[in-house]
Amino acid sequence: MTVLMIAHRLETAVTFSDKVLVMDQGSVAEFDHSYKLLVEGIDIEESEVPAAPTRETLFASMVASLTPQQQERVMQLSAKNYWSKSKSD
Repeated sequence: MTVLMIAHRLETAVTFSDKVLVMDQGSVAEFDHSYKLLVEGIDIEESEVPAAPTRETLFASMVASLTPQQQERVMQLSAKNYWSKSKSD
């Protein structure tokens, strides 16, 4: 089943989605799992989630504009979603 959700709260987006689509001036700029858009070298261990984005993507720049606590929460939720999805595949 495909569900399209428009969310402006990044925490909501990473909690309830498998993938994130980022629009820029009316065009698709990025589309992937939120964790892949946030973390360079996705093969890092599940227990080594960085507290802030390590990639230079539009989505990562949006997360980087949050408070450090919000960034860490988005990173943790995104990693949890990614790892639970990859284990079930």
